[in-house]
This record gives sequence, C-alpha cells and structure tokens, in this order.
Amino acid sequence: MKKITLFIFTLVFTQFSFGQCDYTLEMDDSYGDGWSSTMDVLVDGVVELDDVGIGDGFGTTYNFPVTVGSDVTAVFTGVGNYQGEASYRILDAEGTLVAERLGGGADYGDPPPGDITTGTITGECPSCSTPTDVYVDNINTTSADIRWTAPGGSETAFEFKVVPYGDPEPLSGVSVSASVTAVQEADLMAGSIYDVYVRSVCGGDYSVWSTVVSFATECEVATGAFINDFEDVADITCWALFDGGPGTSSWTYSTLDGLWFLPYEDDFVSQHDDILFSPSFTVTDNLTDGFQYYVERPDSSWVNSYDILVYAADDLTSSGLLGTLVTGFSSDPDGATYAHDLSAYEGTDVRIAFHDYSAAANQDTYTIDDFRVASFASLGIEEASMAQFTYFPNPVNDVLTIKAQKTVEDVTVFNMLGQVVKRQTPYTMDCTVDLSAMQSGAYFVQVSINNTVETVRVLKK
Repeated sequence: MKKITLFIFTLVFTQFSFGQCDYTLEMDDSYGDGWSSTMDVLVDGVVELDDVGIGDGFGTTYNFPVTVGSDVTAVFTGVGNYQGEASYRILDAEGTLVAERLGGGADYGDPPPGDITTGTITGECPSCSTPTDVYVDNINTTSADIRWTAPGGSETAFEFKVVPYGDPEPLSGVSVSASVTAVQEADLMAGSIYDVYVRSVCGGDYSVWSTVVSFATECEVATGAFINDFEDVADITCWALFDGGPGTSSWTYSTLDGLWFLPYEDDFVSQHDDILFSPSFTVTDNLTDGFQYYVERPDSSWVNSYDILVYAADDLTSSGLLGTLVTGFSSDPDGATYAHDLSAYEGTDVRIAFHDYSAAANQDTYTIDDFRVASFASLGIEEASMAQFTYFPNPVNDVLTIKAQKTVEDVTVFNMLGQVVKRQTPYTMDCTVDLSAMQSGAYFVQVSINNTVETVRVLKK
C-alpha cells in the first residue's frame, strides 16, 4: 500500500526573529483545480516570491521574510478563462490578516483578484517572538511529546498548554525554562483530539500563542457497541484511510455535513483507489457481531462501486485482509442504511474497510454516515426496512414473506451452526419462504438484492 493516514493533525506556524519576521501568503481556488495564474510578492521592491501559484487543488501557502517598516506589495498575473476563482490574502507574523484580494467569482470571464499596491502593508514584527515548528510526536493512548524551536529572541521562558480540541485559546500555560524545547504531556484520554499552544515569555511580556497544533491520541480496541454519527470531529479520531492514487484526493471528513465523502480526484482524470477504515473493535457474539452504516450516491447515473472488507485491527496492509462482505456494490442513489453480519469473525479484533475503486474518473463517489457497531440481532428489523426489503411475520409459524423494491435474486436460510437449510432463487420482488418443516429456534435469512447481500435474524415458532 502507498500510504495509510491516521487522523493525527499537525499545523506549523511562521518563523521570526527580532527586527525580522515571516509573513504568510495564502492562495485559494474556489473550484479546486488549481491556478494557471501566478503571483509575485515584493518587499521594498525586491521579489521574495516569484511566479508562485497553486499547481493543483484548492489552495497553498508560502512564507516570506519582512523587516520592520518594509513595504509589501503583490502582483497577480492572470492566465486562463476562470481567473475569478482565485483569491489570496497576506497574514502578518502573528497570523493577523493585513490584506486580502478576492476574485469576481467562479463563472467564465469573472474578474481576477487585484494587486496589493505600495503603502498598503507596512512590515511589523513583535518584540517577543513566538516559538516555531511546534509539533507532537511519540503519541500513544495516554501521552504525547510536545516539541518546538526557540525563536532566538529575548525569551526568558516558555509556556505551553494542551486543551481539548476546539476549546478557546488559553489565558495561561505551564511555564518551563527558556532552555527547554520539549515536554511530555501525560494523563490524556485514548482516542481523543487535543490542541497544543506554545508561547514565549519575555520578562513581563508574552508572545502570541503559536498557531494551534492538533493531534489525536492512539485508540484502544473497542470491546463494546458504539456509534459514530460524525457530527463531532471527535468521531473521526479512530478512523484511518489509505490513498492508493494515482490522484491526490481521498476520503475526506466534512465538518459542515458531518460525514465522510470522496471528492473528484484533483487531476479530474484519475480513478479512485481509496480505503476508509473504521475504528478497531472486538467481534463478540450478541454484542458487537454486526454493523450498519448509511450511504448515499450523489448521482444515479454514476457507476462508482466499492467493496466492504474486514481487516485485522493491527494490520491494514494487504496481508491483514481477513475477508470480503460485499464486492462491487453500488448503493441506492437516494440513500439507504445497510447492515452486515460479522458472526464469522467472533473473537477477532477487526476494522471494517470501505474500498472505493471508481469505475470512471471525474466523479464524486459516496458519502458514509452513521456507522454503528452492535449485536447483529439488534440491527435486524431496522436493517430490513432500510435495506429496501421487508419481511414478516417475525416470529414466523410456517411461511416467511419477503417484499422488496428490487428483484430478490437469492434467499438462503442458515441455522445457528451456519449450515444451509434452505435456498431458493425467486427472481421476483415478492416471494415466500416455507419454513414449516424446520424446528423451532433462530435462523439467519440471507437475501441477495442488486448484487449485495443482507442478513436478518428470524425466529421460528
């Protein structure tokens, strides 16, 4: 595999020293396909950033040095027909917006963003400099090491603070000597996201806090039922993804919609080869032996498909693949919830994988939401109504009726030992299954519709 990404977030801020500091140029493209246009950024008439742009995607960032009192200008050189998609801004050494230029929009021929002319930005640098290169490593379930680089100014000490993700900027932190640039934070919670702040102390003065650095602690293997509805970013901390390329897009978490989605490949010509991995959990009989999820396809005409796989919790390479639940599945375009039986993996620590391999390029694929691990029996009735078929009665005396919105291709009945006791291929939307000759007890009825298999639990009186 090319790359497995766990959701550990890091952001690095600017570097500066007394009298000189780094400003930041941020460039955006509203459509996400990069710029043909370029930019120059000049300080006192000297080019510091020459013909920079966005090669691909939605945006990129550059740092450039300024001195106190210097004059900062910028020139946008427009190329192509959609220059109005472009915008840019300049931030000072403390991350404050000092100038912004917006394009006219995303339509053909909309005007480009303007230039920044002389006299607009005058360089200013703080007397107490913020630490740079803040990062987190040696992360485990309950602790992590926080490191930074001293700015080399007038600092006499440093303060750091680790807070829950999204908490307000702290008012104060833990003080350490100016010679200390690495500390360990213990007593963290597994599978949680934290924000890290570091600042310099210069006698009675303080620098601004470093730009927040976020990280996630490692996750323990879940032993009980759980739900990830993705309404909070904490729900993604134990998920992972594999980007198989050749494009650069992969599964992405939307904070706006609270779900996972797979966008266009950034080059608009490549097909996806991307896997989204659930958190690790132990499959336990009648406790965590099933899961369900909601999936929606953006366009009914798109032919994207995916597999649902089971991996060993501690091995997300090809050697860790334990089995396949569904192959080449294409969901209901209107959205539906599907449930799957994991009883074959009882006693095993697993992760569920959604492997998308788009059949065509230049398409959004699926959104994944409301992932739930529980006993498969508890998912059965909910699954039946949401998976486009109903079955009744349950419990059943003699005949089980199945009514579906699409053709039922195959019905297989298993006893509790996993043995096939009945099978039929009705190829109709409505069918009946005669269970009159079977002994009383619980059975699993496996229904195949539109190349996907769903299983429900039925009690025979």
